[in-house]
Amino acid sequence: MTGDEENPTLMDEVARLAALHRYQILDTPQEEAFDRIPRIIKSALRAPMAAVAFIDDERRWFKAVAGGKRGELPRSISFCNHTIQRATPTIVVDTHLDQRFCANQLVVESPFIRSYLGVPLQTPDGYRIGSVCCVDKEPRDFTTEEIQLVKDLSAIVVDQLELRQLALFDPLTSVRSRRGFRGDAEMQLALSTRYGRNFSLLLLDIDHFKSINDTYGHNVGDEILSALGPRLSETLRDCDFVGRVGGEEFAVALPETDRFSALVCADRICGAVSAVPFETQAGPLSVSISLGAASYDGGDCGLDELFEAADKALYRAKADGRNCVRIGMRAAA
Repeated sequence: MTGDEENPTLMDEVARLAALHRYQILDTPQEEAFDRIPRIIKSALRAPMAAVAFIDDERRWFKAVAGGKRGELPRSISFCNHTIQRATPTIVVDTHLDQRFCANQLVVESPFIRSYLGVPLQTPDGYRIGSVCCVDKEPRDFTTEEIQLVKDLSAIVVDQLELRQLALFDPLTSVRSRRGFRGDAEMQLALSTRYGRNFSLLLLDIDHFKSINDTYGHNVGDEILSALGPRLSETLRDCDFVGRVGGEEFAVALPETDRFSALVCADRICGAVSAVPFETQAGPLSVSISLGAASYDGGDCGLDELFEAADKALYRAKADGRNCVRIGMRAAA
């Protein structure tokens, strides 16, 4: 796609937001991989400010900025909101002469934007989720070389998002990686602690998985792992999430869930896995899992304590014959 030619599908705002949220980048801390981008632009273009911005449903949020402060603004007044409306760069030589921006709050008040260059951040599937931008307080006709530099850096930001995504999700099972799961689980536990809410953690692994690999080969084992991730997710609510935290070990985070409800959920997962054989190149194979559960319901508790309590419960489930659920002691002070 070039110029202003548009695929109507790519202008679907719901799908665009889904593409943005898939990266789990909003409201994350500073990261050097992103911070260096506006620094390069600010230095190379000798401009007072440059930024990497993302456009949510109602706001523009800076992931990285040089010459300004990280933060957010209403989407309605954001220059970057105009940038994501087209595939080509948005170039404003003089905001005072541009009817789209001459009365904009960011022009008539601080930071008094006078010229702007924005290149959309376009995902591999075509959705524009934000921009890399450069602003000046003086009128400016950006050169071809300057525009190309910002375009190149925009592509680098998207590459970094993709690499970050790979680090957060397990490619075989399509669920969160250990790193991705722990990051999200720690955030949910912090929210539970702050607002006095329940939170539960499940640990599970496949019974006799080594025997499956030894008997049928690792390719069959991988087929089962690949199918298990989606099957686990299908049994959960939208707010719950799954991670692969070991070879055949998975974790499930259950926000707003007490001990009793966690046990009910674990029983449901256990039944869903064993009820339907997994289709593999060796034919249908029946698989069972063992689960350990631990719950936070008040007090001072870290994620490692929950993992330890759930791991001990998982060990008991295996000792009690496998294909069952055991719940750990209350993990709280």
